[in-house]
Amino acid sequence: MEEGPNSSDRVLAAARAAHEAVRAYCYALGDTRHIPHWEDLALEHRIAVLRETERILRYEKYRPREQHETWRAAQLRAGVTPAQDRRLVSYDELPPEERAKYTIATTVV
Repeated sequence: MEEGPNSSDRVLAAARAAHEAVRAYCYALGDTRHIPHWEDLALEHRIAVLRETERILRYEKYRPREQHETWRAAQLRAGVTPAQDRRLVSYDELPPEERAKYTIATTVV
């Protein structure tokens, strides 16, 4: 990732764009859960998206599989169980529409 005076602006813009693209994709699939716009996203969720964006920009090999496994490990450490969240499976076990979210985010960033 390029460092410089505008690098934080670039990360913020990329994070916001990736979040909104995934949000639009979910709605297109008929996902009616309330997925807030970037401006309405809780601070802890914004921070998580910003960190993911920084990883995508910094590490060439940090791709959809690695994104999911990082998220999954954090959820398990936080005590979330697969019974509480159906996405707590390996990347290969995710349905294609869930894997697509990671691809969309990575591509947008």
